Amino acid sequence: MEETTIRVAMRATARISFVLFLGAFLGDALYRLMPAAATRWLKAHKDGFTLGFAGSHTVHLAFILTLVVAIGREHAFKGNHGRPVHGRVPAHLCSGCWRSASSSHILVFTF
Repeated sequence: MEETTIRVAMRATARISFVLFLGAFLGDALYRLMPAAATRWLKAHKDGFTLGFAGSHTVHLAFILTLVVAIGREHAFKGNHGRPVHGRVPAHLCSGCWRSASSSHILVFTF
């Protein structure tokens, strides 16, 4: 699998997970604020959203691990502009992604 394909899949699963997370954990609160048919449905399907979030997040983790294997451990655990990340989770494994720019890397946040 190509690095670009893996990164696109990571972005997609991150965004899907975010939407499912909102559905899972905002349903009760939204129903209390605005009791309507849509929020009642969201509250009633909370378990499905929670399971969907867990599944999507698991697939997201699989893509992260695939990226680490594809580009190499040394390259995957570098910080912004190739500097090592010490004592933190690498920035591109959190809410951002890396985009290749010749030999250097630039951190691009997707949110």
